[in-house]
Amino acid sequence: MKIKAVVLTLSLFAVASSALAMDHGAMKMGGAAPKGVMIRDVKVDGYQMSYHLIDNAAEMAKSAKGMEMDHSKMEMKSHHLMLYLADPKGVAVKDATVGYLTVSPAGDKAQAMAMAMEGGYGADVELKSKGKYTVKAKAVIGQKTLIDEFSYEIK
Repeated sequence: MKIKAVVLTLSLFAVASSALAMDHGAMKMGGAAPKGVMIRDVKVDGYQMSYHLIDNAAEMAKSAKGMEMDHSKMEMKSHHLMLYLADPKGVAVKDATVGYLTVSPAGDKAQAMAMAMEGGYGADVELKSKGKYTVKAKAVIGQKTLIDEFSYEIK
């Protein structure tokens, strides 16, 4: 069991390391603005990393406005975390592998592999409980590995 956990963790970070390098300000997104709330904007080894957090329930309610749907039985994580990457020249990174590790206020850990989408890399994460979360992101871009860690509080 420990071997599976180690392999899964290493795989997550190998994938994550490919996706963390984009200058959000210089990124061209076809006129569409990133969704959600920007929760962090930082440079790591010259690469711009911009994080946006989307409340899945709020987005679902907005999308379903005027429709009769019972969302109570739908299983989805509470939030969607997007990471936009730009290289040191400000060019959006398109070929990265990105993964997240979140640690809840209770200390529970969860991993998520991000997928390339809408000019960034996104994955659903569970941030349901109030309190301070630790978010670790790993992006692999070619031979370059970027790692970022920060805290975010759900109020």
